[in-house]
Amino acid sequence: MSKCQPWKGAMWPNGYGKYGGGHGGKTRLAHRHVWERLKGSIPEGLTIDHLCSNKACVNIEHLEMVTLAENIRRRHRKRTHCVRGHEYNKANTSYYQHPDGYINRQCKLCKMEWHSANPRRNTKCRS
Repeated sequence: MSKCQPWKGAMWPNGYGKYGGGHGGKTRLAHRHVWERLKGSIPEGLTIDHLCSNKACVNIEHLEMVTLAENIRRRHRKRTHCVRGHEYNKANTSYYQHPDGYINRQCKLCKMEWHSANPRRNTKCRS
C-alpha cells in the first residue's frame, strides 16, 4: 500500500480533515470531498472507509466505499480492548445482533461491573 497523504488543511477535533465552510459554503469531511472529486458521488446508505485507519488520510488508494455496517464491523475488529482496558478474548467477549443488523460485541467484565454497581436495575419485575 502506498503512503498516507494527510490532509494539510483545517481539521475537526476528532482527527478528520475539514474541507470548505468559507464564504457560506458547506463544511464537509475532506476524505469524502476527495472521493467525490476523483471517483464520483457517494450513494445514500454508503460511507467511505479509511483502509489505513488514519482519519486524516486523503489518499484515494486508502479509501473504499462500503456500507455503514461494514465500516463499523471493520472498526470493531481492529479494537483489541474495551474502553475500560479489558481485553476482548474468548472468555471476556459476548456478541449480540444490533437492530441495524450488524453483530456487536460486549465486554463481559464491564457488564458484570455495571450490574454490580446498579443492583436495583438487575431485576426484571419492578412492582
